[in-house]
Amino acid sequence: QVNIESVNLADPESAAKVDDGENITGIKVGNVMWRSPEAHAGIRIGKASDVFSFGIVCIHAVLRIIIFGIDRENLEEGVSPEEEVLKRMISYFGPVPLGLLKHVDQDEWCTSMIRMNSTFNKSNPAMPFRLWNEQGFPRLESDFKRLVSKMMDLDPAKRASVDELLEDPWWNS
Repeated sequence: QVNIESVNLADPESAAKVDDGENITGIKVGNVMWRSPEAHAGIRIGKASDVFSFGIVCIHAVLRIIIFGIDRENLEEGVSPEEEVLKRMISYFGPVPLGLLKHVDQDEWCTSMIRMNSTFNKSNPAMPFRLWNEQGFPRLESDFKRLVSKMMDLDPAKRASVDELLEDPWWNS
């Protein structure tokens, strides 16, 4: 059983305080393996982005995996680390929702996400998190899966708020 009693910020070289209702735009904040889909585009990064990143941290703490960890030396030629991570996000938590495309609202990124979304098929299936189970991930309990799903919605407008997450029963299990 995992018992999280406190959380400390580490590696805050690109940290910034963002007030409610405000966003950061124009820069990519954070490490490629730990940022939200909208942070990859550098567009309207706000509290929902922090929730997504915290979801990645929770997955790491509980399942002991870096869900979007990449081996830069073995990337397909012409594929950037950002593209590989976004493709995994779409595979695990997709398909790409209209809300994310509206949020990003930048042709290059929207086209790229739609293209990545269409790469999944019978010979290259997506690996939806909702289908992950305790057989493949022994520490993956249904309550934790529910909590993580609230944090990892690709549509920033549909991600749970911090207050909603703190009310989730998983924290008391």
